Amino acid sequence: MNISEDLKQKAIKLNLCKEWTDGWQDPDLDSMCEMFVTGQDFCIKNDYPSTEYIKANFGDVAKNHGIFTDSKISIENPDVAILLGKTTGDITLSGYVSRDIYVRHDSEVHITIKDSAKSFIRVFNNAKVTVDNQSDGRVFVYKYTDGFNGKIYTGGDVLIREKTFKDL
Repeated sequence: MNISEDLKQKAIKLNLCKEWTDGWQDPDLDSMCEMFVTGQDFCIKNDYPSTEYIKANFGDVAKNHGIFTDSKISIENPDVAILLGKTTGDITLSGYVSRDIYVRHDSEVHITIKDSAKSFIRVFNNAKVTVDNQSDGRVFVYKYTDGFNGKIYTGGDVLIREKTFKDL
């Protein structure tokens, strides 16, 4: 069984909706990474696929789509950033960008927001996040309280809102 079919079968067992099941086709690794980014709600709720699976089957292809697993990062203005496993490092957003950042598992990241950048940061599990807002605007951090044992540190105008998986 190829990676696509394997992931599809695992997702169906996790109650993947009919629309996604019917539209699955036979995507390549890049397309599956885009599906992962688009389907974050399902993936987060089901912790799917596992970090081990992503590392073993996607490698640098995942990183090219902003998906980092057990990595050391230092990135600026990523289109999206999804930090999994024990990813550590720094993210800087500057200029006129608006970005989504997901920090999961045991990841630790320092996020700096500058200029007119905006960010919507979602924090889960045991993640540790430091947000330094140096911009004129407000930065939003969504702390998902289901099983949350992590820490959030802030500087500047940062609004933290508590949510649950039901809100995904």
